[in-house]
Amino acid sequence: MEQNELIAVCLSIVFVFLYIPGIFFLFGKGGLSIGGYHYTASSEKGKYFHKIILRRAGVFYIILIGLIHACILTGILGKPVACYTLIPITVVWVVAGILYFNLSKKIRFARRQEKFFDEEERNDKIKDDMKENSGDI
Repeated sequence: MEQNELIAVCLSIVFVFLYIPGIFFLFGKGGLSIGGYHYTASSEKGKYFHKIILRRAGVFYIILIGLIHACILTGILGKPVACYTLIPITVVWVVAGILYFNLSKKIRFARRQEKFFDEEERNDKIKDDMKENSGDI
């Protein structure tokens, strides 16, 4: 086994650990590790949309790590044309992902729904408290 192939195998072993967070995201777990997305969904619909967003983030993350992994491997194994082709594809993927996650209607809808359900639950609690306390007067 040549030195470059040995480096590629070792690097692939390291990249296995980088795929693990993406797998967690695909199962709807690990929402606290996504920057700017630290909230807990209190309602059922909020939890559903939370998982949808995490699954999309998981797909994005796994494809991103795969592109970076392929780019590095092709560079190590002496395939510069493939490496130079993968670099702009990776950059376009990152920009597209950032735009998608910031401008997606589904995500904006999920944020609105979560606010709505939080307000709805709060109003229900206020009404329940008023009913309980109305007999004390």
